[in-house]
Amino acid sequence: MVPVEQTKYVMKKLLWVKLLLIFGLFFSNSNSVYANEEIVEKQQIQRSDIEAFITGITEEDFEEKPHRIPMVKEINKYMNEQDVYYFEDVASIIDKYQPSQTSNVKAKKSEDINYNDLQEDFARIDALAQEYYEYYQIHQSFPEESMSLRSSMSESAAIKALGNAGLKMTERQLAARLVTLGALAAIDGPLPVGDFVALVTGAIIVSEYLDNYIENQAALERNIRENEGRSYARVITDSVTMTSEIADEIKKNNVKHFRARLNSSGGVLVTTPLSLTAARLAAKDEEETFSVRKSRAEDVVTQTGYKNIHHQAHYVSSRGTRPANLPHYHLLIKRNDNWEQMDGHHFYPWKSMG
Repeated sequence: MVPVEQTKYVMKKLLWVKLLLIFGLFFSNSNSVYANEEIVEKQQIQRSDIEAFITGITEEDFEEKPHRIPMVKEINKYMNEQDVYYFEDVASIIDKYQPSQTSNVKAKKSEDINYNDLQEDFARIDALAQEYYEYYQIHQSFPEESMSLRSSMSESAAIKALGNAGLKMTERQLAARLVTLGALAAIDGPLPVGDFVALVTGAIIVSEYLDNYIENQAALERNIRENEGRSYARVITDSVTMTSEIADEIKKNNVKHFRARLNSSGGVLVTTPLSLTAARLAAKDEEETFSVRKSRAEDVVTQTGYKNIHHQAHYVSSRGTRPANLPHYHLLIKRNDNWEQMDGHHFYPWKSMG
């Protein structure tokens, strides 16, 4: 038999071994935690994210901001020399070539249209169109005189917006057009005036009737060509096609961010898909982006070393009324101890698209 004292000695030794193992595991895990924190601090990114950022810069962009030419050359050199890429490295190159002050020229200040006021204006015209629709259901014609809901042309933001796009019409004429187009789109009622404005200005459409517009696009185009003109038919084609493609990317590929640009007639033109990383790089380079909802747009402008500012949609500009415009964020950069607003809008739709 093994003496009791010897057994106690062996047990004590085993206990110390266990304690040492436990402490060793603890310190090992602690070190791995710190190592992981270091990895998180320097975010690794894919080469495709950097390439998507670069390929989206157009010839016009290079002409507008010539500093982008040496910037892109240095980013390409970085990619050729490295096997692993980090967001901070590419971001530092973009920061290096940013101009010392923002290049955007502030538009002449004018009192903007409140979003709620604009929606009330649209709701009033939609109600007038609904009256026209119900009248047509009974009489198979439109009323000769405007009915209970009427106002002068100068009071309507929708009429002003259409005028800016080259379409001159009264509210009565607009109400009748909305009824006709609603029937062609297979909507049980008139086409919403906000959708009509987006269609004829070529902006992205955020509407519950998007599927109707896609399915009945040919009929809408024919009618627009006959009544508003060939150029507007082409614009509608572009608007519906663009919105349909964006909706497919969101639904099928779970895309959350896109490259974008301001539409000359108001609203936003949305183009190629972007990862969040590529969208953040584009934001640092003062380019436009579009995200599927407000929180996603906020992700784009939430960046180390920057602040951001939120703007409601600017419905009035130096070019006139723009009711298809969207709310957005801007990045703020610190220059000479002041936080300055950068160029580049980071848009999102009023109603989430995904």
